[in-house]
Amino acid sequence: RLSWSDIPAKLQPIKWEGFVIYRKDNSIFIMGKIPRATLYGVYDMLEIELGCKFLAPDVTYTPKKPTLSVNIKSRKYDPPMEYRSIWTNPDDTWLVRNRFNSRGEIWIPMEEKLGGVRWINPWFVHTFAWLVPAREFGTSHPEYYSLIDGKRSPFLNGVETQLCLTNPEVYDITLARVRDMVKEAIKKYSQAKYSKLLVSISENDNGY
Repeated sequence: RLSWSDIPAKLQPIKWEGFVIYRKDNSIFIMGKIPRATLYGVYDMLEIELGCKFLAPDVTYTPKKPTLSVNIKSRKYDPPMEYRSIWTNPDDTWLVRNRFNSRGEIWIPMEEKLGGVRWINPWFVHTFAWLVPAREFGTSHPEYYSLIDGKRSPFLNGVETQLCLTNPEVYDITLARVRDMVKEAIKKYSQAKYSKLLVSISENDNGY
């Protein structure tokens, strides 16, 4: 085996799930920053260099070759997106083979062994109403919310409106709540050492 110090600096991945496929003489080394990344490197080589295709949970294409010959050049890969998901229910093996690290907002393929992406409280999208709830601040601070027809409106048609992103107090409240969420999540998921914890700060699901 090699250590990271044996890998040239230009080939060392920097992302959480980054990996390198490194050729040294007639040996090939596949190394990842975490176990999931190493496995991604294996599937990546099978797909790109060897022509395998993981088309569906029950369909894997494997080229038939009487002699397996491949000329691999050293390369690294750093995934540009930390969260890669699909909203369907294939099995975990197929998801990992295609380098997904989550299934929708809940399931994390093979998290116990390989890690994954876990969204911490309250959920993975539309979180404005939870971070600075109008039911808590709307009466005393209507300026935290949308300006609609010249009036600050924490609610419209019984629905919480969006936050005013130019208000510095909204920023301070949001930051404090996110920090509390992160502290709680770190304690709760302390055993998931290979998983990435993500926080969503995103608009409510309405047009107000």
